[in-house]
Amino acid sequence: MEKGQTDPWELEKLFKAGVRIFPLGNLHAKMFVFSKHAVIGSMNASASSWEGKLLEAAVEVTGTALVDAARKTVLSWARDKSLDQDDLDELKQHYVPQGGRDGGGVQGRKPRSKPVAPQIDLPPLKVIRTHQGFWQQHTNDRYERDSPALKRDAAVRRERIDAIECVREVPTIDRSERALEVCTDEDGTLWLSAPARVRRVTRTKAKKPEKLVYLSRNADVRRRRLSAIVEILGPNSRLVSLLKGRGRVFRDPEDLERLYGVWRLRA
Repeated sequence: MEKGQTDPWELEKLFKAGVRIFPLGNLHAKMFVFSKHAVIGSMNASASSWEGKLLEAAVEVTGTALVDAARKTVLSWARDKSLDQDDLDELKQHYVPQGGRDGGGVQGRKPRSKPVAPQIDLPPLKVIRTHQGFWQQHTNDRYERDSPALKRDAAVRRERIDAIECVREVPTIDRSERALEVCTDEDGTLWLSAPARVRRVTRTKAKKPEKLVYLSRNADVRRRRLSAIVEILGPNSRLVSLLKGRGRVFRDPEDLERLYGVWRLRA
């Protein structure tokens, strides 16, 4: 960062999302540590690495001992005071875009006051808010009739079918979008399920308001408590406040990248 090569606007995005950022001179290692796995490799957190412009390699480890060792290493690097907004504003004064301040350089690129973030092609997410409860018999009967065919179709794509009961109006979701279920448990705990496709919406019984919404999602992912997601996104993240509040649809590429990234999904 002292040489003005680290993009301060990208750091500012992380800072505003609740990420703590520590400076460390001569750092070249790339290590990403999560709750139960770590990724160690050559890739940078940059557009060149994400967009496939560079050939990268990485190893993902899931063993408890290895993940703990990786976490201790990262924490040992965080020796200095974390950056604040004043630090980021100062870095903006020293940032040298690729191509140099005068646009010369090897590439001859003109510097930009703010680099353009890479566009991420992820489907929008529409929120379906539900409440945990016991099904009535007519709801269970409807599920027994509808689910076998849907389950067979989902199994071909290595997905599973989840059914949720809704009393409120279910948002219309087309094929280019996905659904994000936010469920309130009986004790008030909020749970989030991985982004999913809406396969079918059926009424459970004539003249009853209940609807069964059938979602097809990756068979290997499970729902997460909002408290666990807060640890990933950061307590001050704008996304967290939207998930707790009345957010109905997520379209911003950066928001989508972070939400899909909770379950390590790309589509």
